[in-house]
Amino acid sequence: MLVLVSQLLHQTPKSKGKIYAVHAPEVDCISKGKARVRYEFGTKVSIATTIAEGFMVGIRAMSGNPQDGHTLNEALEQVETLTDQRPDLAVVDRGYRGHGIEKSMVLISRQRRGLTPSLRPYCDGAAQSSRKPDT
Repeated sequence: MLVLVSQLLHQTPKSKGKIYAVHAPEVDCISKGKARVRYEFGTKVSIATTIAEGFMVGIRAMSGNPQDGHTLNEALEQVETLTDQRPDLAVVDRGYRGHGIEKSMVLISRQRRGLTPSLRPYCDGAAQSSRKPDT
């Protein structure tokens, strides 16, 4: 505990590996890029649920502040490990652009091109909450 307090007292605004909460040193500063709330403090979490039933089939805390697209493959691999099935379809928010996934079809929120009418409700933006890849 004394080491954490010492590090807290000696850190500068530009220090790497800053401590934001003594009671939870794993907390990171996450830049949101939004006008109202530019920064949030916590741990980025990836949650995978089924589309129809909403069952959670995977959850993982991500250390640091990885770009969303870089976390999608890990989330899909975890679902495959836990369920013995690779998801055929993942519906994600726009933060997951540039994901590079080829084994599963990835639909990005508000995407319209190439969608069948039955898939459109999943990409209308209102059906999915952010940071939760659905499988």
